[in-house]
Amino acid sequence: MSYSRLRDALKRVRIARVQLSKYASICLRLFFTISSGAR
Repeated sequence: MSYSRLRDALKRVRIARVQLSKYASICLRLFFTISSGAR
């Protein structure tokens, strides 16, 4: 495995992690609003 390829993969993982954290925060907010509204 070449170095540039590895670096590219790391960059992609970092971007994916940022998108995942954004998505997770949105899901958590939705979940909390739904659970509090159900009570």
